[in-house]
Amino acid sequence: MKAKVKSIKGDGKFKELFKYEIELDNGEFGKIYKKNDDSGLYEGQEIDYEINDKGTLKVFTDFEKKYKSRGGQLIKYPSTKDELIIRQSSLKCAIDFVIANGGDTNEVIKLAEKFTQYVLQEDYKSTNVTPKTDDLPF
Repeated sequence: MKAKVKSIKGDGKFKELFKYEIELDNGEFGKIYKKNDDSGLYEGQEIDYEINDKGTLKVFTDFEKKYKSRGGQLIKYPSTKDELIIRQSSLKCAIDFVIANGGDTNEVIKLAEKFTQYVLQEDYKSTNVTPKTDDLPF
């Protein structure tokens, strides 16, 4: 769910954690727990969140938004370096495929993007790459 932070109030400590009561602009309240004396939120900030049965507010940070839910499991997006390796590998495979089956550079790029999407498990979008059907010379 999304909402804007309406107010932040310090609410003491729980063991070694600082507690904060957060009021959202949609009327919901929740508590967050932090290791240091800073809630990490500010009034007017729009947040993605969930509230559990105990009233604890789970705020999804930008880091956590880099994860996608797939079948109940979280899959981490690769780092920039990993993504470059995947893209290079996909490009090489696409080139090999087009050399073997005919085609042009536009088809290489489409196919490489298709392979990359598949490996990264992004929303897989099918692209139409049809090899040329030249008659063999023999």
